[in-house]
Amino acid sequence: MTTIWEIDEDDHEIEGLDDNGRPDPAYAASLGLTRAPMMRRAAAFAVDIVAFWIVQLPLLLFAMPLIVLYLTGGVSLYGLIYHPRFVLAAIMAGVSVVLLIALGIAQLVAHGRRGTSIGKAFFGVRSVNIATLERPGFWRIVLRLIVFVASGIVVVGPLLMVLSSFWDPAGRRRGWHDYAGGVWLVDIKRGLNPYDEKRMRIARKAVRVETAPEREARISLATPSGESERGEYRPVARVSSGVLGMARATTDPRRDGPAPEQASVVLGVPGGLRGAPPAQPAPQPPAPSAPAPAAAQPQAPAPVPAVAYELEIDSGQRVRVGGLIVLGRAPRAEDVPQGVSRVAIPDDTRSISKTHLSARPLADGVEIIDLDSTNGCEIERAGQTRAIPPRTPIRAIPGDVVRFGDRSLVIIAAPTD
Repeated sequence: MTTIWEIDEDDHEIEGLDDNGRPDPAYAASLGLTRAPMMRRAAAFAVDIVAFWIVQLPLLLFAMPLIVLYLTGGVSLYGLIYHPRFVLAAIMAGVSVVLLIALGIAQLVAHGRRGTSIGKAFFGVRSVNIATLERPGFWRIVLRLIVFVASGIVVVGPLLMVLSSFWDPAGRRRGWHDYAGGVWLVDIKRGLNPYDEKRMRIARKAVRVETAPEREARISLATPSGESERGEYRPVARVSSGVLGMARATTDPRRDGPAPEQASVVLGVPGGLRGAPPAQPAPQPPAPSAPAPAAAQPQAPAPVPAVAYELEIDSGQRVRVGGLIVLGRAPRAEDVPQGVSRVAIPDDTRSISKTHLSARPLADGVEIIDLDSTNGCEIERAGQTRAIPPRTPIRAIPGDVVRFGDRSLVIIAAPTD
């Protein structure tokens, strides 16, 4: 019968546990394992954080500006969706999400199987299972991460997690999250690499000592000088395992009494225990972003340029742009500065906001601004149409068509008076 595969039950006896079943720091030290210094642990963590920020660059550079604009009220939801850069921002945000998930899974798998991450590999730090001194396992690393992230519910939680490593009663610099995951971080630059299987096997054999069963007290073979005939046992031969003695047929009563104290001897321990190595000595929130520029507001009337312009609205209205004007379904005086003209445009479908857009004369056209309208504005020039971002001034020239809601207007040049 051919064996296709075997299932390793991994039921081997765990070495290095004390009488209470707890990991013995002295055993790990005798193997040559050394705890990772806190400075290099912190540096490794910082490198991992930087790696996660790098994969977020597409989101930060392309999508975040639009998100900030929306959150600060610079653009409506409609304007956000129809923004010229919305498609690119959505694609870049998707790229960042995919990269973030891929990096996160890769880091967790590598940490669970090889005890390493990008930062740990760079600074020579490895994570091991505190009991077996082998790989910690994927789910232990996940649990450790969950505990650390959950500590963020409290403002100082992550800081306490880091500082708790200095209160480790075993002196291994294990924080609360390390205890939750059963993990210990070791230094492979100045100590043994626990993932070097050959060296670990040799180290374990070197410190493996089988405890001999306790023996009953025996009469000493030591015989006082000149009285060998009267000793209960007489040395007769020396062998590789010790000294052989022969019992005498009779016992001298003068020898009755306590036997001299016997010195214990340990045989067959190759190399003995190596001495424990000397003990090794053991992110700011982002600054608030600058406030978004104040939303463009209708300004005071400006002087009329040499060329006059008019707005020919499809409702039949013809409005001369002699200064700043606000157009909408029902512009109210309290919504615009004093002295600004208001133009009400009939709209039975209510597709136009009460204050939809503003127009102001320029030397070479008309400045159009979408005043955070619900349905937005578009400008058409030479057959090309594009959306007008809210609160963003756009220069319209004669012949341009501006669509707002279900209405539209045409910029025309008019003779001056």
